[in-house]
Amino acid sequence: MHYPQELEETIALPDGRNFLLRPVRPEDEPAFHAAFAKLSTEEIRMRFLHPIKSLTHAMAAHLTQIDYDREMALVLIRQAADSSSEIYGVVRLVADPDKERAEFAIIVSSRLIGMGIGSFMMRRMIDYARNQGIREIVGYVLRENRRMLKLAAAFGFIVTPAVDDPAVVQVSLPLQSEH
Repeated sequence: MHYPQELEETIALPDGRNFLLRPVRPEDEPAFHAAFAKLSTEEIRMRFLHPIKSLTHAMAAHLTQIDYDREMALVLIRQAADSSSEIYGVVRLVADPDKERAEFAIIVSSRLIGMGIGSFMMRRMIDYARNQGIREIVGYVLRENRRMLKLAAAFGFIVTPAVDDPAVVQVSLPLQSEH
């Protein structure tokens, strides 16, 4: 599948700043490294479910070089004066081959928390999943991640204990009826 340019969207925040929400591209790798370096240890743990000291080249390549047929990652970026891009958020969806289920993950820069960006990005990913015919999206969240659990509840996700880790819960949202 080609780069899905139709998913690009400009977002204006109430404070006048403009951001671009668009599908990730391989050339975003340097911006991923820069964004990761700005995350706190706690933000990393909440997103990846355990501490990660650095974002390796292999990890960054995996996150930026995606198969648009099976996965989607939307990045929230802002162009800098030097034409570089700074990433402020990422929402990712990886579907199984038959598109029955897809796993999602989301992270928003702490500099934008409380501005509705997480809800906005989640809504775009849910809409995308529905348009792709995905029947259910699931995510794994640390029980202590109150902010993410509140976001999931706002969208009607069902929370169940994770099978193999008592510190984690699964959130799931059915998207398609069986008929």
